[in-house]
Amino acid sequence: MKAKPLLPREVDQKLVPSAWKKAVFSNPHLPPGAVDRDAYVVCVLEQLYRALGRRAANAGRRSHRQAAAPRERPGLAHSARRGASAESPATTPLSSAR
Repeated sequence: MKAKPLLPREVDQKLVPSAWKKAVFSNPHLPPGAVDRDAYVVCVLEQLYRALGRRAANAGRRSHRQAAAPRERPGLAHSARRGASAESPATTPLSSAR
């Protein structure tokens, strides 16, 4: 079952460059005024891909240092509360690989 076409009010027309307008807004296999969902998705993904290549899009205000900060392993915190050693084989599953 194919998804129903989009309505023009459901898409951001600023994201559709002139090269994509015919494919997105004028598909002869869809009713007049309908937006081709598949063409719109590919168009938007292409715009995102290009923006990421230019580093013009980002995920938020988090700096690289914050993103790379090590996280505490939950098993170690749990074993410390129980009074077990952090070096015990039960809490470090990769200890046998050392």
